[in-house]
Amino acid sequence: WECGLPALQCLAHLFAAQALDAAGTPGAAVHLIQASELAEQMDSAILRFTARLIEAHVALGRGDEGGAMRALAEALPIGRGHRYLNTWMWRPRTMAELAARALDAELEVEYVRRLVSERRLEPGEPPVHLEAWPWPVKVFTLGRFEVLTAERPVRFPGKAQKKPLALLQVLVALGGRNVREDEIAEVLWPDSEGDAAHQALAVTLHRLRRLLGHGGAVLRSDGRISLAPSHCWVDVWAVDRTLALAEAAIARSPVRDHEWAASIRWTDRAVALYRGEFLGGDQTMPWAAGVSGRLKEHLLRQLRKIGGVWEAIGDWEAAAECYERAVEINDRAEEYYRRLMLAYKRLGRRGDAVLVYERCRKMLAALGVTPAPETEALMKTI
Repeated sequence: WECGLPALQCLAHLFAAQALDAAGTPGAAVHLIQASELAEQMDSAILRFTARLIEAHVALGRGDEGGAMRALAEALPIGRGHRYLNTWMWRPRTMAELAARALDAELEVEYVRRLVSERRLEPGEPPVHLEAWPWPVKVFTLGRFEVLTAERPVRFPGKAQKKPLALLQVLVALGGRNVREDEIAEVLWPDSEGDAAHQALAVTLHRLRRLLGHGGAVLRSDGRISLAPSHCWVDVWAVDRTLALAEAAIARSPVRDHEWAASIRWTDRAVALYRGEFLGGDQTMPWAAGVSGRLKEHLLRQLRKIGGVWEAIGDWEAAAECYERAVEINDRAEEYYRRLMLAYKRLGRRGDAVLVYERCRKMLAALGVTPAPETEALMKTI
């Protein structure tokens, strides 16, 4: 300050804020305020940008999600406007974490994606729940099968590509991580001897890597094959991860607080990600049948949990919306028709309740069965 260099004093305050935060010592907020005031006095965009990013990081470390989002919402338009791809005190891991939070909140999405791509940012844990992250490879298997590399659909001309694609599909169906080679070979080459099957697998794996165009996307080690979570986004993984986040939030949250709201948001995102049966429910792939069933059960369990809480607090409109989604996911689950009928009854919407009953009855008739006694008893009260 005595040398007449307020920019360096601003940076010193930012360094101090980071040091105090890392040490768990109070005082970071005071230094952030002073740094921000200096940045404003100097009318320095780069210092404002840096200060807001550090403020967001400090807020996240202290569990202040709202403060972090406000700081990011102020920082990112500055970065976009000036096309910043760097700051003072650049810390790649920190920036990766902030980028993931920004994409999750849909803040300046295109700018953040560019920042991630050009600076090759990687957070500590791959954000498998974020479809918006600029993944080198994306694999869609729910409702359709499609592969994107660098956000462009991969075209697979000719029959020669069938086995590499089948390998990718089997790999996803079996979990995608540390899948035993002999398990894959048994599915793809059931009639081949061990050595021949493993040789065919090696050739097919090489062709798959070449198709994807990213050598690090598929890993092979100690007789096991994995899709690299740092390179690949898979919709099945995203559904699993968002549901895990939803369950974790609701487990530690009283109704109506911010964690409860987060659980609902994660559940909504998981429902949106589930776009249909795994690989379109292709009956020629018996090894794929269990994936859809597991995902449906997981989704329905979470929707039932949230719907039950809405019922308990008397928000029957929200409960009805919840059960409508459940019926869309599994139109053979009679319990959810019944819960939906009850919700409409409590809302005084008798006509809608009757229509739900008719949908349920027709669905069961197609299966050769009739509604359960509980469903019939409920219908008589409507």
